[in-house]
Amino acid sequence: MFDVITIGGATRDIFFEIPKIGLEKNGNKLEERNIKIPYGSKLVSENTYYDYGGGAVNTAICFARLGLSSASFCNIGHDGTGTTITERLKKEGVSTKLVSHDRSLHTGLSILLLGKDNEHTGLLERGANNHLHIEKKGPLKK
Repeated sequence: MFDVITIGGATRDIFFEIPKIGLEKNGNKLEERNIKIPYGSKLVSENTYYDYGGGAVNTAICFARLGLSSASFCNIGHDGTGTTITERLKKEGVSTKLVSHDRSLHTGLSILLLGKDNEHTGLLERGANNHLHIEKKGPLKK
């Protein structure tokens, strides 16, 4: 049996660091701020980072690093990104027994714009994440 099974998303994450991005404040709360980007403009990233994430992937890796037996229940595309996510989970000691591979959809993608305060705004394409089907699998063993 697993100590933890995470259920949710798996994505390819691309972070664009854009500290000079304009902000428009409509109040003091985070959700009351808007990014100002002139329509049709091009934003140039000072640094770009590539990683893999999603709720199920990130938490399963964290639990495995804490020494818990973990598995990730997520849906990825039958593509290079999905293959790389599976390899990363295995490398981190996370079981991929519950990972579904969708042949008709691609793995989800997140593009994250990082501002000078390291807060981020995400552009998300859910891909196979929106087609995760939870079915009773019976007893789950490692």
